[in-house]
Amino acid sequence: RTNKPGQQPAAPFVPGNPTLQNMLKDFGNEETADVKFEVGGAVESAKGRRKRAKTPTSTFHAHHIFLRLNAPALADMCNPGDVSAPTAINNIQPETFKDMLYYCYGG
Repeated sequence: RTNKPGQQPAAPFVPGNPTLQNMLKDFGNEETADVKFEVGGAVESAKGRRKRAKTPTSTFHAHHIFLRLNAPALADMCNPGDVSAPTAINNIQPETFKDMLYYCYGG
């Protein structure tokens, strides 16, 4: 293709990379997840105080490959492919864990 005098050359076509959008679509997908977490449920107490009730538990499904790349310490805590035995995570609020997990997916 030739350009006419005074005309700017056309920019090359570079398609967008859908990887990040595809990762975010899979966030929380039970069907494709190979890791399961049970978060919360710990008894909260302070020294000299009565024990409080358990915090509510939440279940999160994830993909080991995304954890391996973005949160290796978390990936080391679980066994990929074994969703029948969830990994228990205490001392963190489920909403905070969800935000951290979403960050691992590029969000």
